[in-house]
Amino acid sequence: MSTPQPSVSARSRKLPIIIGAGLLGVVVVVGVLVAVGFGSSSARLVEADLDITSVDFANTPVTGPDGTEYRLIDGKALKPGMEDYNVGYHLQGGPEYADVDGDGILEAATLMVWQPAAGSNTFAVYLWRWDGKRAVHLPVQVEARYHGSLTDLSVFDGGFQMKRMTYLERSGRSITETVMFGLDGDDVVRLNPLSAVAACDHDPGGAPGVAVTPGTVPLVAPHDGASPVGIDMSTVDWMGSQEGDPDGDGWALVQMVGSPNPNSCGWVPADSLTQ
Repeated sequence: MSTPQPSVSARSRKLPIIIGAGLLGVVVVVGVLVAVGFGSSSARLVEADLDITSVDFANTPVTGPDGTEYRLIDGKALKPGMEDYNVGYHLQGGPEYADVDGDGILEAATLMVWQPAAGSNTFAVYLWRWDGKRAVHLPVQVEARYHGSLTDLSVFDGGFQMKRMTYLERSGRSITETVMFGLDGDDVVRLNPLSAVAACDHDPGGAPGVAVTPGTVPLVAPHDGASPVGIDMSTVDWMGSQEGDPDGDGWALVQMVGSPNPNSCGWVPADSLTQ
C-alpha cells in the first residue's frame, strides 16, 4: 500500500525527489558556530516592512542549529581577532526567492560559507520564512558533507536548486550534480534526485548495521507530525540503518532500496530498529 505524499507544493510534486552521498545533506550544521556580534562595520541592520524580498540579508542576525546567534554585517560575520584572515561566515550566494511550500508566500535561501583559519571551507544553504513582519531563519540547513562545495544557488520550478560537488577525481577534477529541495511545513525535503529526506545520502554506504521492524513507515523528519516519505512503500526491497540513534533523540535515519524507484531514506523511531 502507498503512503501519502509530503505536502510540498503542487509544482514541486511533479519533480522526482535531492541532495546526496559525499555531500549535501539538508540537515543541520555549518562548521563551528560563532559568537554573537562577529564583524564590525558602520552598516545598520535593516528591518523589512514589506515582504521577504525587502530584507537586507547581508546585514541580518542568523541563529545556528544550537541556538547561537551571530550577526552578518556587510555579508560577513568575522571571528574577533581573525579579521585580517577573513575567518568567519561569508554570504556566498543569494538571496533567492521561491514559494517552496505552496502557501502563496515567498521563502528565501542564502548560501553561506564558514571560512576557517586552516582547512576546508564549509558550505550551507540557509532557509528563511516570512512571518508578516520579518524573515525567520529556519533551524534546519542544507549543508555540503565531507568538505564538499555548494555553488550556483538558484530557483527552478518551485524549488531551490544548486550544484554540489559529489567527489574529487584523482586528476583534481571535481564531479558535481544539481540538487533541488523544498519545504514540507518546516521540514526540508529533497525534490531531486529522489529522496524525501534532506539529511541523508541517497546511496547506501554498504551493508546495514540494523534492520527495521516490518510495517514501520519512514518520515521526512524526526518528529511525530512529519509526513511519510514520498515513495511507494510496496516497492521497497530493503531497509536498514547505518548509524542507529547516535544522538539519543529517539529517531534513526534509515536507507531504503526500492524497485523501480531509486534509493531513498527517512526517519523512524529508534525503538523500531532490530538487530
